[in-house]
Amino acid sequence: MKEIHSEFQKYTLFINPFCRLKSTLFSIVNELKSLDITEIKRVNPMTSSKEENDEYYEKLNKWIVNLERSVALGTTIRMLSPVLAESFINLLILILAKDDYKKDKRLYENLIRQQIDIRVKTLHLNCDGFNKSVNSEEESFKKFHTIMNNRNDFLHGNIDPTRLMFEDVYFDLEYIPLFDEDEGIIIKTMKNYLKNVEQKTAFSDYNTVLEFIQFILSHLKENERKYIEHLLMTRMPGYNHNTKGVGILFNVGLAEI
Repeated sequence: MKEIHSEFQKYTLFINPFCRLKSTLFSIVNELKSLDITEIKRVNPMTSSKEENDEYYEKLNKWIVNLERSVALGTTIRMLSPVLAESFINLLILILAKDDYKKDKRLYENLIRQQIDIRVKTLHLNCDGFNKSVNSEEESFKKFHTIMNNRNDFLHGNIDPTRLMFEDVYFDLEYIPLFDEDEGIIIKTMKNYLKNVEQKTAFSDYNTVLEFIQFILSHLKENERKYIEHLLMTRMPGYNHNTKGVGILFNVGLAEI
């Protein structure tokens, strides 16, 4: 038994962080798309009937709920999109890193701890399977680099308040708020609550990362590219401790009796 067991190929299953993050983001993006945050038309409670007022406040409450959910989802997308990009790069390095890095844990750890732009620019030097270097002057790279630079604002709470300003307010008799345009304080404040995490902005970050991934994949040789594309959809690949390689052990779709 010991002799037979020694011939087995041993793999350790691990969760593919890229696959899990992408699936999470896909669900969040679809939910955000489904939310109706169209601004409702304000009614005059003094001249409207009770039925009209009841309908208005019902719509107002639903609009506020959708806005608050939209803020949560938009913020999450903007925070997770850069993480998705980095998980892709680190997975790429894990699979395609040259043997020197796979054999030396310290070298490998130093490689994946480098600044993200350095990791990307040196992929062709530190990994096998690339047919050309990554041009940092390409638009896909520049847009990716921009959202990576912005991510610290979200992750560390370093949002500059001046970037979130939206309107002046004056006070008469110390407690009466006055705005340049009167549209109701609830509508005015809630519609601006989305600032910096608007659907358009969140979707732009998400699409920038997806475009960047395709941009990097285009630099791979055909066999490596096909393998990586398949691996990106694999939820639980296996790591071979002997070869230091990553294997796709099961089909994407599984059935069990």
